[in-house]
This record gives sequence, structure tokens and C-alpha cells, in this order.
Amino acid sequence: MESGNQYSMQAFNAIAKSVDRLHGHGYELYLKTHSYSWTNRRNVTVGAEPFFFVFGNGILPSPTYALIFGIQLSWQQDQWRIVAEIERETYGDTDSLETLWEQKYSATNFEDFVVILSKATDDLIRETSSEWFYSQIAEPK
Repeated sequence: MESGNQYSMQAFNAIAKSVDRLHGHGYELYLKTHSYSWTNRRNVTVGAEPFFFVFGNGILPSPTYALIFGIQLSWQQDQWRIVAEIERETYGDTDSLETLWEQKYSATNFEDFVVILSKATDDLIRETSSEWFYSQIAEPK
């Protein structure tokens, strides 16, 4: 196998592993918190540059708001940019989206990308397992 193909497969496998981990974690949170609803989010935007891919979950503790957590991947110029984030989306007369937590990472090669994507996933799972996150579920701000 050519090294370019090998690196591409490593990147795709790392993304698939991260998607699966967040999917399982999101569903577990939904069950644990007895939330109103749960959704799995995936979005791909492909262009010349930047390539953009988003995945994660949203749990709706009530019909009036959701807590969305996920990872954004993009390739810009000569590096991967990875953003792990938690957002609150509020529904009502005026819908709003507020970033509650965000961590940014970058990698310049596939080996670093695999390691950093795993770290971003670990950080996001740890944050959405924290008392702080549970307090966001319990009481909308």
C-alpha cells in the first residue's frame, strides 16, 4: 500500500473511532439524564479549501433547549484544525446558540492528527461527564 493511502486510511479510521466513541457516549448521556430527546449530528462540507467535517451529539433536556457537543475537523493550508466544543441552543421566540466550552487543536501530519483527534475526543467526553455539564442539563441559563 502506498504511504499516502496508508495515511488516509489511518485518518479515516481515527475519525470513525472518534465518531463511534461520541455516538456511544451521547446515547449513554441521554439515558443517564432522562433527557427529552437525543440526536446524532454529522455534516460534511467538501470544497477546495477548507475541507470541513462535523460530528457529535445533541441532547435535549427539554423541548426548549439542547446541549450540543461535537468535533469540527478542517484542513486548511497545511494543517488539520480540530475544535471540540459544547454549545447550548435555546428555542423560543428568538433561537440562540451559545458556546459554553471550546478547545482548539492543530496537527501538521497524519500521525499527529490521529493522536490529537483522540485527545480532543477524550477531552470532550471528560467535559461532558463532569459535574459542570450535568449542571447545564439540570438548569437552563
